[in-house]
Amino acid sequence: MREVNIVINGQSYAIACDEGQEEQLKMLGQMFERKVTALVAKLGQVGNARLHLIAGLLIADELMDAKHKITKLEAENSTKIAQISAQKTYADHVDAETVETILQVAQQIERVASNLEEA
Repeated sequence: MREVNIVINGQSYAIACDEGQEEQLKMLGQMFERKVTALVAKLGQVGNARLHLIAGLLIADELMDAKHKITKLEAENSTKIAQISAQKTYADHVDAETVETILQVAQQIERVASNLEEA
């Protein structure tokens, strides 16, 4: 286990993490510190426990909003994939009809050419 010191609202916290996770933990700590600093600017020093609680709730709210957006985007993506699939199916059908028509025209041309050779 590794340990990272994170400073939140002037207080240092030693947090344990798995090896290789130090930078991620530092970035999360900085994000949390920015949220707490913004709250201190708005509310003043109302106590670390309250600041941490409010910051945690604000971050949880942002996470919930992000999850809702992801769900919406996934639904939109699924709809677009279905539309593209339907268009591809239609295009494949049209292509098949076009190929069949070309083959029929080619056969007619061959018959005409054959008739011309015989004449």
